[in-house]
Amino acid sequence: MKQIFYVFILLISFMTVSCHKVITPEISVDVYASEMDYKGGSVAVAVTSNTSWVAACDSLHIAKIHPEEGTGNMTVTITVPENTQRETQAVRIVFTAKGEETSATAKTVITQSSAPFIDLSTTSLTYDCEGGGKQLTVTSSGAWKATTTFKDVLISPSEGAGNTNVTITAPINEVAGITRHYTVLFSLADDPNNKIELSINVNGK
Repeated sequence: MKQIFYVFILLISFMTVSCHKVITPEISVDVYASEMDYKGGSVAVAVTSNTSWVAACDSLHIAKIHPEEGTGNMTVTITVPENTQRETQAVRIVFTAKGEETSATAKTVITQSSAPFIDLSTTSLTYDCEGGGKQLTVTSSGAWKATTTFKDVLISPSEGAGNTNVTITAPINEVAGITRHYTVLFSLADDPNNKIELSINVNGK
């Protein structure tokens, strides 16, 4: 009788094991690549999976993911903060579905543009009483323009894009012992609030 009982238990165990199905994890996303302005924002990603999964940002640029985990098909919102760096950022979100024996991954990459900027190789130029031309370099993330309220100060070129050498020509100062002061304002064409001022000093005779 005991032998029959043991055989029955083994048979039940075998049937239980035989009926267990190992699921091969699968996962995909509908957004493989996306572009974003430097100001940041959100991207909605539809996740399709046959099992539970987790999402994580594998780059140094921190992004908020909601929700960070789930089961089956769900929509995930990825929120990227403002990029304050002068380089383009790549934000990578990896979705991982784990099974008992294997795992599967899908990835969304968000490319975020660099922060706008404008710089001058120097913010101050000093001339002797004869005035004349001196050169500086404008470095910017895009188109820029230079303006001044002083008609005697010449700027060449007065606008450009990216890195440009600019010649600033100052007038003669014939007044002995008096230094004349002028200013030139450089600003981004599409973001006038992003600006930098050049100070010009012309010594007297």
